[in-house]
Amino acid sequence: MYNYSKDGITVSSILDDRKENKNGSYPVKIRVTFKRVRKYYSTGKMLSVDDWGRLPNTRSHELGEIRKDIENSFSLGRERRVYFRRAECAFKP
Repeated sequence: MYNYSKDGITVSSILDDRKENKNGSYPVKIRVTFKRVRKYYSTGKMLSVDDWGRLPNTRSHELGEIRKDIENSFSLGRERRVYFRRAECAFKP
């Protein structure tokens, strides 16, 4: 749904369909990729596959609130990009 890439670091929001909940929903996570190493951060939100597909264009108040929360989590992931970039510079010889 959301993707951001800069300085070799990619931040994406994903529906983690590897782990299905009892009610058929999946966790929404933020994936940060740096030098082919992926880290996943939970947003604390659960959505069905149908809701995930409707999320970008929804007018539903409930899904709109979830979208806003994911966008906030996504912003935090973008801020972590600076942290990873600084860590890389610290380890250069």
